[in-house]
Amino acid sequence: MTRIYLDMFYLMLVYYLYFNKFTLALTPPNTVWQLTAALVDSRIYFTGGIRSPPFQNFFYLNVGKLFKIDEPPFVDLGSEAASVPEHAWSTFTHCGHNNSNLVMFSGISNPDHTNAVYTYDTKLQYPAWRSFFTKNELSNKYSLSVCDKKTGKMYTFSGIYDEHNNRMDIFDSWIGKWTFSNASIESTPAGRYGYTATLLPTDIIIYIGGNSNNKGINMDMTNHTTGYTPGAREYHSAVKDGRIIVYGISILKHDDLVILDTTQQNFTWSTAYVSTTTPTLRNCNSATFVDDYMIVAFWEDPQYGKELVILDTSNKSDYK
Repeated sequence: MTRIYLDMFYLMLVYYLYFNKFTLALTPPNTVWQLTAALVDSRIYFTGGIRSPPFQNFFYLNVGKLFKIDEPPFVDLGSEAASVPEHAWSTFTHCGHNNSNLVMFSGISNPDHTNAVYTYDTKLQYPAWRSFFTKNELSNKYSLSVCDKKTGKMYTFSGIYDEHNNRMDIFDSWIGKWTFSNASIESTPAGRYGYTATLLPTDIIIYIGGNSNNKGINMDMTNHTTGYTPGAREYHSAVKDGRIIVYGISILKHDDLVILDTTQQNFTWSTAYVSTTTPTLRNCNSATFVDDYMIVAFWEDPQYGKELVILDTSNKSDYK
């Protein structure tokens, strides 16, 4: 992101957050939920989503340009997604050989696909989604993944329709091959879905929340942590600013925004203090971290699900 665009972005956020408090109401191409998002340079790319049936949605929001509330810079890329099946809950990451590739494993799709890996190079003059034929085909499932950009490997744990329940599947985006972890069943956590996955600089992946595949109950969020006891939740979101900011409806109803500090030896939970008016409770949304701002988009609400919400996290003791 260029310096001039970065300055304009900050000015835009300060203006909007001061006068509108927390919420920016934008009008996306479709009011859908459970899209997935990935940041490349100054663009947040969105794909898929549910609105019965799933969609082939593909568009981006350019956060590197000043924009008005009634003229958001969504750019529709639907014509470039014709080869991708309708999908939702897809694994969608910024990964691959270079710093411009998006990789998607199509999640719940229509029609159902096996070997449903697609790539999109944002830097090509005429970019398009391309089917990635892989070695050791993996049955399609709804899950989440993180990408280790040092190795080009995507780590996908458990999920709905996972025939192995709690296996860690690993996709090497450099050579197009699936493998899986050989960790023992006894040392592997219970299978789950609706969780978040965050890769730390220490190469540790933190899995938060979700629902048990076998018992249909929310997963405990306090294993190996200290401090506040957050309410269990599923279909929430999480971003990393050195700490992990978790956002989404919990069973407690009043702690939708909680923080896990992973910079300490003992990972510690706390609640976030927000001095501005908070938006309606939500889940099934996307969340992207840009500089000091968490950008939340699209959630399961017919009235408010088309709003975009931006949280200023620059002051760790006073979010706005």
